Amino acid sequence: MSLSLLKEAIWLRLSTSAEGTWPNRSLRLATAARDDPGIGRLAGLVGMDAKQLAVIERACRADQKLLDERLDDRKIKKRAKKIAKDLASVAPGMGLPVAAVYLSGSVTGLSAQSEKLSPMAGTDGLQRSAFQQWVAELTTNAEDWAKVPYDVVKPKIGLTPNTHRVATIGHDPGLGLVFGTNDIIRGNCSFIDANGRWQVIQSVRAGEQGVLQALVKVIVHGFSDVLTPRGVPPPFLSALQALNVNSGVTLREDGDPVSVPNLIRHMYSNGYDLRHFATMAIVPSFAELAIRIYHYVRIAARVEALGKSSIRDRLKLSQMLMLTHSLLASGNVVKTALYGWNPTALNYAQFLALAKQMILLVKLSSERNRVIRKELADGWEALLDESRRLIGDRDRLEDQLDKAAP
Repeated sequence: MSLSLLKEAIWLRLSTSAEGTWPNRSLRLATAARDDPGIGRLAGLVGMDAKQLAVIERACRADQKLLDERLDDRKIKKRAKKIAKDLASVAPGMGLPVAAVYLSGSVTGLSAQSEKLSPMAGTDGLQRSAFQQWVAELTTNAEDWAKVPYDVVKPKIGLTPNTHRVATIGHDPGLGLVFGTNDIIRGNCSFIDANGRWQVIQSVRAGEQGVLQALVKVIVHGFSDVLTPRGVPPPFLSALQALNVNSGVTLREDGDPVSVPNLIRHMYSNGYDLRHFATMAIVPSFAELAIRIYHYVRIAARVEALGKSSIRDRLKLSQMLMLTHSLLASGNVVKTALYGWNPTALNYAQFLALAKQMILLVKLSSERNRVIRKELADGWEALLDESRRLIGDRDRLEDQLDKAAP
């Protein structure tokens, strides 16, 4: 935790002291982080000395170079691997755990470790471990069995080897369960082209496969793709290509802003895949876990539940999660701005969590209003019944008085 805090402080110092915007930035910061009074005091509070602080700054500068330079994914992996080995040789001697330097928000660490952990790493069986070789064979068998019509590479229509998975909806981990199954049954390939238009082409002859068999093929084919170096796109990212509007982001020096479909294809071709999504999901997952634990502990300490059907507790939890994800998403936007609007710095998982919580909050608010209206209607009906009863008692009393009068 202390290491992450220091890295974020150094990142902020480097980002706010850089000239230009992504992808054309230059570092003009010549002084070391230990010379900054604020960072020096922070390092003292968490027990870091000057040498350890220098190693952390070295990792941050390496990360920023990777983010600022326009490199393809092959060059990024090569550069990250070299930097990671360099840091690994220095960090242990300074009393810093290598894993902490790698994983506490480090692009270098995640790039190097993702290549090591990839079951398809290596160009042949001699470079792979026994486990990697077993997974590679399993993946190959799955790919051979689960041939699907939407796995099409046709550069003339925009389905290039690097982007055909993000373009075809069948490869989407979420939407693919529906559209991929439909494509297999019909023998089609459904995709969104670079202009944001929905396209359907006949890929193979429609077979006689049932829905269940087609669904199994979608899942097995997705498994065979997710472990490859290119991977599969994050959930629902493919559908955003239908928003054919100006993204406001430039991808080259002095270039024009690109459209959302081209931006998404660029992000995916540069490593913005499901594995990257999984690492980004760590932040919203831990935040949600902490809030839920706090909420359930608070409920357990209470003597009795408040409100009808625990709607008050569920709404309170939803409001706390909504506020938490809003703050995290806002922080990610600020962080991306400090990086010069580098699109790969956006935490897509965080914005998905925010969208989910917004929908849930609207649903719970509607449910609460429905409960309130029902309680008011029941109360009003009970009040009317009591009024009718009182009026009836009064009338009977008056009749008795009239009969008793001489």
